[in-house]
Parts: sequence; structure tokens; C-alpha cells
Amino acid sequence: MTITIGHYSAEIIENSLGTTPNGSMYASILMQIGEDVTECRVWLTQKCIHSGMAGRQLLKCGFDIKEQDLGDLGMKPKLLAGIKVPVRIEPNEYNGKTTLQCSIDINAADPDQVKKVQDQMRKAMQKNPEITDEDIPF
Repeated sequence: MTITIGHYSAEIIENSLGTTPNGSMYASILMQIGEDVTECRVWLTQKCIHSGMAGRQLLKCGFDIKEQDLGDLGMKPKLLAGIKVPVRIEPNEYNGKTTLQCSIDINAADPDQVKKVQDQMRKAMQKNPEITDEDIPF
């Protein structure tokens, strides 16, 4: 399988911390998607930190900055190994070149939430199995 644009469930293989040549820090999350391996970067820039994006992405990976030390991501490369994470593969243009980029999908529905909503829907359908156009509120 070659990774293409889309939504996937990936499994974390390894984690680390890195810094770009211009000084931007990131958490590198190595992911397996099917037979392919790709890297997702969680940018630890001021903008990503203050917007809450970095914290939400790391939380999806099983890392809670409120409870854990950021340095552990660099010192314990298997800290997050085995955790399944929803990701998006999408095109990214940088310096005139387009590549595919892996992003942790913070908006993906939580499986427990999906199960809860499914149960509610099934219960509602048992009470009102016939729905007409008049029942739809829009």
C-alpha cells in the first residue's frame, strides 16, 4: 500500500523531539499506516502552543502535558508506541514544492462517543421506527 490523500487509523511506532535549523521545535511521531511508515510532526511553536493545537494533538496520541513531562517524548522513544491515532494525509505546499503531509486528526470522533451516539440512535429508532419528511427539522 502506498499512502495517498485521506483519513487513516495509524499506530504509533516511536516518538522523539526535534528542532529545525531555524530553531522551531517539534515532536516527531513515527506512525504505521498499513504497511507504510510516515512521520507526523506536532509543532511546538508559540502559535501552536497558545492556540492549544499542540496540546490537543499530543493528547490524541496519549500524551497529556498536564500529567507528563515533555522531555519524556525525547528520552523515552517507545513512550507512545502501540497507540492508535486518527490521521489525515493531505497535500502541503512549501517553497514551491508539494508533498504529502501527515497530521493528527484532532477532530476525529472518539470511539466511545460514536458508540454512545449509536446506542441513542438505535433506541430512538425503536420508539419511532417510521420517520417522515415532516420529522426532519431542516
